[in-house]
Amino acid sequence: MKEWKEYLKKDPVSRLLESDSPSIRYFTLTELLGKHADDETVIREKNAISSSALVTKILGARNSDGYWGKTHESIRRFSGTLWQLMILLETGFDPSLPGMQKAAEYLLDVNFDGSQGMLVSWKKTPQVPCYQSQILWVAIKCGLSSDPRVKTVIGWIRDNVEFHDGDDTVKNPDDMCLGRHTCIRAAVPLVQALAAVPQELRDEKLNTLLRSGNEFLLIHHVYRRSHNTGKSISPYMTRLTFPGFYYPDMLQILYLLTGEGIFDTRMEDAIEAVRKKQDADGMWKLQRQYNERKPGDTFPVIAEFGEKGEANEWITLRALCVLKRWYENAGQHGNACY
Repeated sequence: MKEWKEYLKKDPVSRLLESDSPSIRYFTLTELLGKHADDETVIREKNAISSSALVTKILGARNSDGYWGKTHESIRRFSGTLWQLMILLETGFDPSLPGMQKAAEYLLDVNFDGSQGMLVSWKKTPQVPCYQSQILWVAIKCGLSSDPRVKTVIGWIRDNVEFHDGDDTVKNPDDMCLGRHTCIRAAVPLVQALAAVPQELRDEKLNTLLRSGNEFLLIHHVYRRSHNTGKSISPYMTRLTFPGFYYPDMLQILYLLTGEGIFDTRMEDAIEAVRKKQDADGMWKLQRQYNERKPGDTFPVIAEFGEKGEANEWITLRALCVLKRWYENAGQHGNACY
């Protein structure tokens, strides 16, 4: 059985360890090299994240109240408070540091409607499932699991979400998010949020829903159409980006599934597609900006994660995490194909 690195065209780990970004160095040490949290180098890199150029730029854009933008713009793509908190969490910024929990509470303050028992838009209409899930994920990661509003949102998702793959018998078949075919942009953040719910807040119905969400991603072979697996769901799915917040790609989904320890043959095609995208220097390129609605049409952002078409450390790191998990898992399963 080969070691996971032997499946690479070239090993770029040493290059990542020399990155200017402490986030990249930190995750390389912990996720790829298996260093423990109490390792002196890990502690040093973790502490350096809060003063990194990327984090400093995001924190510097806060208003005097400690948030980003106006109140009714708290979830505005991709400059509102929600997106900045998600980015900070992705960088490894410590959610216990001052301001993070306060900003997460602010998201609940301005988006939660107790009379409806759910998160709502600034117009007080029910919030779409992707935003429900992303706010929930941020709140959990920022230590607000015990907040009654968080528990209510978990309950709303548990009781109202189903993953459908072409079912005309659903209550609202024409619903673009949760109708006859669940929207992939809703499915991915839903699975991410459900996987983040602490065990003590889960019941069997919630666990069943998470399994259903994972199966929904698997019947699509990660990025393909379930009823025509010869085609991708959309061109976005094969163009690697970071972060993959609103328009997910196959690498983000693989990262979610492998993070849950899932090993399924329906993931093989996507794994191979990602592996083949590695260039001769061992890196993966940024193929799409995370705020890109369509080529040449982007939303304003505070932070950027590299130039489109160039080698990208964030995507390389995530691709390596996925491949490491996959091939090590394959070895544990005794899969002769790997």
